[in-house]
Amino acid sequence: MSYWDNTVESIFALDKRIRSVVITDMKYRTVVSRMRRGVESFTPLDAESTVSIVPRIMIEGAQKLESYLGAIETVSTRYKNAMLVFYRAGEYVVMLSFDPSVETPFHSKLASDLARILH
Repeated sequence: MSYWDNTVESIFALDKRIRSVVITDMKYRTVVSRMRRGVESFTPLDAESTVSIVPRIMIEGAQKLESYLGAIETVSTRYKNAMLVFYRAGEYVVMLSFDPSVETPFHSKLASDLARILH
């Protein structure tokens, strides 16, 4: 197994709810993109080109506030069908997708409350 194969398997071993692992570099190149065995992707193959762009843009946007708020720990985006979590790891950005049943309690409650208020 290659270094990246081992890395992906180690990440999958962290939590059985991780659906996919994408690692990109800071030059918008996808280093590795893998679905967990037995899990189907929500996105068509032609949408994969966005995988190399989105993680870096999300992290770079959030980094604009680091001088005021401290170092970024994670950036997350919740969709109806999945939750995406972005981590900066040196010269790489790791994007994990989770099943939508994985909740961040504060975010889930806030999203429900906002939907009720802003109907």
